[in-house]
Amino acid sequence: MLEQQQNQLMAYLRNEESQIEAHIADQGGVAIEVRLGIYRNAYNMRLREAIEVDHPVLGVYLGDDLFDLMAAEYVKHCPSSRTSLRHFADQLPGFLARTEPFCEHGQIPELARFERLLMTAFDAAEANRVANEALAELPVEEWPDTTLRFHPSMQIFSTQWNVVEMWQAIREEREPPPPIERTNHWLVWRNSKRLTEFASITGLEAELLQRALQGKNLAELCEFLAEHLEENRVAETFLQIMRSWLGKGTITSLHLAT
Repeated sequence: MLEQQQNQLMAYLRNEESQIEAHIADQGGVAIEVRLGIYRNAYNMRLREAIEVDHPVLGVYLGDDLFDLMAAEYVKHCPSSRTSLRHFADQLPGFLARTEPFCEHGQIPELARFERLLMTAFDAAEANRVANEALAELPVEEWPDTTLRFHPSMQIFSTQWNVVEMWQAIREEREPPPPIERTNHWLVWRNSKRLTEFASITGLEAELLQRALQGKNLAELCEFLAEHLEENRVAETFLQIMRSWLGKGTITSLHLAT
């Protein structure tokens, strides 16, 4: 009985067919439908606020009218299914990519995706980080079969738009640059001081990192670079990238496959 009433209340809050009115006591003064309406409005406002808190830069970029339209449509088509609001807007980038008028402007869903990646990096689990000296201390005979383990916060953000520059400008209360369609790759992670960071990386580094995440060992990573670089540049480029990953604190272990 209780579960049925709870389901009916949720159906009412989502503007679906419901008989919840039959289970609400008439206390006089304020009609049942008015009291339920107040509750539904408060519920929808709380969901809107959750989106606004998670996506402050997107909200500024869209402006009040478009943001209100986006929030109302998202609440309608992507109802909350968890007790926590932390993940309520997880589907927002995909929703924007398929919903007019937002899908007509590719930078909008990408801006939402970047903000969610920043949240994911901030909330990720903690893990030990390998010291910068770990690479130099690795025995030569173990190099080829060694694989990398990465910090849970680390992510690759590949976008077809200059949304990171737009995000930075809005955060600094500057006029954002006009959207420019170009391929960009960024590394997103949380540093040892629990601050979220991001840095631009080349397409080659992004592909190398994808392979490292798939479990390719150091020998296979070097072979990949050899397919794209002159032979005399492979070792230097590989060491530069490895030192960069270590310096950022994104590697948690050097794992020797057995």
